[in-house]
Amino acid sequence: MKTRPESTFVYIAIVLAALAVGYVAGLSRGSAVRAGRASPRADSAAQPRRRDVSASHHSARAAPATAPQRLVVLPCVFFIRLASPSAQPVTSLPVNERPAQDSLLAQQQLGPGAPGGSSASAGAPAPAAGAESANLPSREPAQPVGAGEQAAPGIRFAGTEHDFGIVLEGDTVQHDFQFENRGSAKLAIARVTTSCGCTAALASAQEIEPGSAGRIAVSFNTQGYEGLTNRTIYVESNDPKSPRVELALTGLVKRAIRANPPSVYFADVAPDATSSQTVRVASDEVQFRIVKMTATSPQVSVSEARQSEKGGYDFDVTIGPGLPLGAVSASIAVETDYPKQRHVIVRLFGNVIQPRAAGG
Repeated sequence: MKTRPESTFVYIAIVLAALAVGYVAGLSRGSAVRAGRASPRADSAAQPRRRDVSASHHSARAAPATAPQRLVVLPCVFFIRLASPSAQPVTSLPVNERPAQDSLLAQQQLGPGAPGGSSASAGAPAPAAGAESANLPSREPAQPVGAGEQAAPGIRFAGTEHDFGIVLEGDTVQHDFQFENRGSAKLAIARVTTSCGCTAALASAQEIEPGSAGRIAVSFNTQGYEGLTNRTIYVESNDPKSPRVELALTGLVKRAIRANPPSVYFADVAPDATSSQTVRVASDEVQFRIVKMTATSPQVSVSEARQSEKGGYDFDVTIGPGLPLGAVSASIAVETDYPKQRHVIVRLFGNVIQPRAAGG
């Protein structure tokens, strides 16, 4: 078991005090013996002399300690006061006058990141009076998030793109884009515009309160479109962060009735010659009939339509005679009874050249 430093000082002080007491007692006894061995005087003066010796003996005890005695007694008193905890007066100090040890102990317990803590090295000066109270966290309530900012609307769409998949030409695609006012002020829809072939309208109130929802209704007529189609809708509002939002409507438009081939090319036809090719009009999705076929050029003729063994209808397209020299461009409009696709267009291209003379 380890001995505390205070206990060691107490043991040393007790030993020195015992030595000092013994030393002082020895000096007193030596003085008394020397006084008794002095030369005798007259009998008449013997009794007074004994009184004087007794008086001097008492005065020697009461006299102040000599220099050798002080050299022993004073260190004893010093060690006793140093070892005794009660020898030092305990006073209550103000917070700003605490010793530097208390401040360092608080820093070790709280860590460098705590209020009043420090990450300075050991040689740094102690904090000034009142530094602890200055570093304490404020007791004022925290301000709410966004306090002091101007209220503003915020338009947020559940989705800005819609894929309508695969549809047949002539079908009408409809979709509602849902949105919400996530801001703190009233949202006002200023305008809704679309690209060609698509219509859109605000299907809810023009002004939306914070936390309320609205919707944009979009309608797309696929008549006359084929293949991958992309339509765009623009929504303008008073949202300062998103004053204009783009919505997209995408999908694949297929023709219900198709011509095969869709375009016919006639190569190197003489002006007085004729050339013919067969075109098939068919559908895998719907039932239909050909009502009428019309060519846009008098040099183009079309045969009667006939039922095809592979489904649909076949007909022959013939150009010539009497074609002018150069490129030929014409078309044939095939009218059907299918209400969503009344016409199928077959385009014609060709090249009319002057034939070479025989033997040339």
